[in-house]
Amino acid sequence: MKLFTILTLFLFLVPAIVSTQSAQEEKLLKNCGENMSSEFIQSNNSFRAFLTGEEIAEFRTTLLKGNVYRLVLCTHQPQLIEITIYDYERNKIFSNSDFNYTNKWDFKIENSVEFIIEAKLNQDVANSGMALMLLGFKNYL
Repeated sequence: MKLFTILTLFLFLVPAIVSTQSAQEEKLLKNCGENMSSEFIQSNNSFRAFLTGEEIAEFRTTLLKGNVYRLVLCTHQPQLIEITIYDYERNKIFSNSDFNYTNKWDFKIENSVEFIIEAKLNQDVANSGMALMLLGFKNYL
């Protein structure tokens, strides 16, 4: 009987938790997209990671010469996530922690290059949280 009760709870609670998390992600994604603005075209890819403790999420993307890009970071709490951007040789290009954990960065690419984007928690704010990043390029039309 105990096993039946545990299985029943599991079958009903897990979908409810996943549904709630999915709804939270969709709301965050919608709010995040509003920070992109009409002057930028959002790429089809979003970068997402749920982080705990000292975990670091790593994302890679190639950006093309001559374009102006906007990186938008969205979280459920201000200053929750620190992002650091490196070139392919791991030279630091940008860190939002150097700019009061800003959630938006516009930049121009001088040469086509693969970038490494690392996201980690600001341990002063929380021990877990979700990072959502959007990347867009300037619309010149």
